[in-house]
Amino acid sequence: MNKRDHSAARHQKSLAKKIIYLLIILVMAGLIEISLGFILLHRYRMEIEDMESTVTDTYITRTNQIFSMLNTSIRSLLFDSSEIKNITDAYINSPVYQTDSIASVLIQNDSILTLKDTFLSLSKNYGNQFNFFFYSNQNHKLTEYGGCEYDIRKPFIDHLQRQIDQGTLQYTKEGKWFLDGEYICTIYNGPRGIAGAWIRASDLASNILSFSPARCSSINIYNPDTDTEIIFRQKENGTISAENFKTDDSKRDFSFLTNARFSLLFKIDAAEYENTLLYPMLFLLLIIIYLIFVILSVIYVRKNILNQVNFFYDNLMEFKNTAMFNENSGFVEFAETGRVLNKMADEVQKLKIDIYEKQLEKQKIELDYAQLQIRPHFYINCLNIIHSMAQVNLMNEIQEITFQVSVYLRYIFKKSMEPVTLEEELNFTRNYLRVLECMNDTAYRCQMNVRASLGKYLVPPLIIQTFVENAVKHNMDIITEDKFQIEILAETQAADNKVNLEIFITDNGHGFDQELLKRLNDGTFTDDNSGHHIGIRNAGARLKLLYGDKAGVRFSNNPEGGACVHIVIPADQEEME
Repeated sequence: MNKRDHSAARHQKSLAKKIIYLLIILVMAGLIEISLGFILLHRYRMEIEDMESTVTDTYITRTNQIFSMLNTSIRSLLFDSSEIKNITDAYINSPVYQTDSIASVLIQNDSILTLKDTFLSLSKNYGNQFNFFFYSNQNHKLTEYGGCEYDIRKPFIDHLQRQIDQGTLQYTKEGKWFLDGEYICTIYNGPRGIAGAWIRASDLASNILSFSPARCSSINIYNPDTDTEIIFRQKENGTISAENFKTDDSKRDFSFLTNARFSLLFKIDAAEYENTLLYPMLFLLLIIIYLIFVILSVIYVRKNILNQVNFFYDNLMEFKNTAMFNENSGFVEFAETGRVLNKMADEVQKLKIDIYEKQLEKQKIELDYAQLQIRPHFYINCLNIIHSMAQVNLMNEIQEITFQVSVYLRYIFKKSMEPVTLEEELNFTRNYLRVLECMNDTAYRCQMNVRASLGKYLVPPLIIQTFVENAVKHNMDIITEDKFQIEILAETQAADNKVNLEIFITDNGHGFDQELLKRLNDGTFTDDNSGHHIGIRNAGARLKLLYGDKAGVRFSNNPEGGACVHIVIPADQEEME
């Protein structure tokens, strides 16, 4: 083992140990969570016990301040307010108001609106649950406004009006608010009328109950004038329930307000409080169950999983050396993994064989292509023709054929199997035909219908020249009669969202033999190793090697006579394999 392998092995971790460490951490986390839970519950109980006195003291102090300030505001309004003076003076038989009754009404209405604005301002300053009123002794009209909705204020206004009519109205004594049924009031009587403020007892109770857990607390309001109590409790939906009853014990731990004739008792219901702790207790119980489950999981994992993991690891080590995996595992997943690994090993072996066979096939194709390049008989014929021309002193012809053969050889020996441009291949085909014309003193008619824009597309080298040479070779009898013609057509066609370059090589010669045509199109011709038609066989093999199934060549005979070769090549060069 080298130094690098030794370092890597030192940093590797055991899966089994990792799982055990994880389970230990889970157990420790559970124990810590239980301890913290009990500590938090104890602190929670202590804080709940302090809440009763703290909330009571805080709220009573605040309520005393509000009651005192509202008393001051009501007295100031009743004795010093110009609006109340205008409301009452409008009905006094003074010459000013008698001569202009319209002005009297306007002044009165304006004063009423101003008074209501004053009530609204007081409600905003001291709480939207407070409401205010003024009753005029002159016109016996009641002006009221407040933070509550009118539907809530109306029962109190009716109750107040009845007491005024019956002469049973209570007044504030020594600045202390009093409890009148379900309403807490302060009422003062002045020279111009009666003014006061009120709040529902349930609203006062809801303010203090909002600071405590739902269903865990209650607020008792004790009225010493009637020796009765009202108990308010907050329901789960947030509403307040009220219960009235007579009491025989007025000496309990009530808190007395400095500015009120009633007293308050805020208390936490022990039974309801324990109910609020039900969910935390259930949470702790679930944690205990969780810890038991973790311990059982540790035992199960160690007994049933870690052993299988070790077995799987041993099989992997064996697979590394033998490429065979033991599929007899206790877990379906591990067994399936073994089958997949064995299948992959078989496929890798087959892939190696396929790659080796393809390499052999490629070498054979390259060898055939090399034979096309070498062509010793063609070169010997060229030299013989040049020698014959030299004997008769045909210098111009010698220069022409020498130039054309040099261009031909430069293209042959320069290019490998890598694709060339269509323009280069067509120029080489023209050069090949000129060489033949110089050798045979015969004109070879070849018409090339190819747009200049297509010249940039890539094609395999000798792909067109091979089929042109084949057409010339098998139609020599009519070439000498000047009847033979070859046509080369190239165009692009779109199919299946891809663009192909299609090349047609047609002639007006004898065409293909039917048996040969069948073998060319069904693919059996490529298996012929007799040494004949090497060029055609090699052209098809090179197309398949370069482009796979995306390229191909089809052979046919024209209806009017002659052969047709149809070559399809992907125009997108990324299609090459």
